Amino acid sequence: MALDAGLAIDIISQAALKAFNASIQPLNSFSVDMSADALQQPGDTIKFTWTAAGGTVKKFSDTGSYVTEGGTQLPKELKIDQDPYVPLEYTDNQLATMSMLKLDQIGAQHGATLAEAVLADIWSIITAANFANSFVKAAALYDSDEILDLGKKCSQLKFPQMGRNAIFDEDVYTELLKDPAVKNAAAAGGTEALRQGKVPNLGTFEGIFQSTVIPANAENLIGFAVNREAIGVAFRPVNPDASSENVMRYEVFTNESGMTIAFKEWYDPNTKKTKRVLECNYGRCVGNPDALVRCVSA
Repeated sequence: MALDAGLAIDIISQAALKAFNASIQPLNSFSVDMSADALQQPGDTIKFTWTAAGGTVKKFSDTGSYVTEGGTQLPKELKIDQDPYVPLEYTDNQLATMSMLKLDQIGAQHGATLAEAVLADIWSIITAANFANSFVKAAALYDSDEILDLGKKCSQLKFPQMGRNAIFDEDVYTELLKDPAVKNAAAAGGTEALRQGKVPNLGTFEGIFQSTVIPANAENLIGFAVNREAIGVAFRPVNPDASSENVMRYEVFTNESGMTIAFKEWYDPNTKKTKRVLECNYGRCVGNPDALVRCVSA
């Protein structure tokens, strides 16, 4: 029996959202503003405010009264001007013969592909012009000791330990997985490296993540250490034109973490094809230039 069209959409979309959210997990290292509330149009702005520095310690006995001061703020504004999508289309016959499992696989593949495109775009702003601090070490030389040295540099730059993360390309990440100190369950306190292919938390970092889409940016970029102030990212769906008769169905899917993707569908009677797109609308901006250390191979 053929699947109901609405059920097919739900299967694809939920699988895509799940895969999208899993693939884009490293983005949680930054300040991320997510909402299912639609913008009126692409290009609308979202405002971020970071406190760039900690407070100043004073002594009451020096002044005889409390002296207060405002925090140093880094007001930033970004536009929702990025609109990547992944397309799908099927004939009536193809849709009628697809199983739930096949639709689930299709959704997961497209969701992961969309997430990779989003990450690659956001990583593209990690350049020396935007973030001057760097840590130079060839990918093949990374081990747990290098992570400790990188953590030391972050501490010297006054990175807070809460929310301090590192993200590396597959070359560095694999070298870390090979490190005996990481593989050894007794030393590392877990079996993530061997049984799950995951680098556990090391040194002063809350998380060590892998991203296979880190661009070199013509600067030998292979990873970076960050805290949340480094980059601001905001996601908002953009509703289609209400007067359009082409879009048969438009839905916004949001999971428990607030991550949102939009699903549009329309039918072309001339080709008997159902056409669909999965898309996300977002914007990104540089936050605090001192809140990120670029890891470069040379």
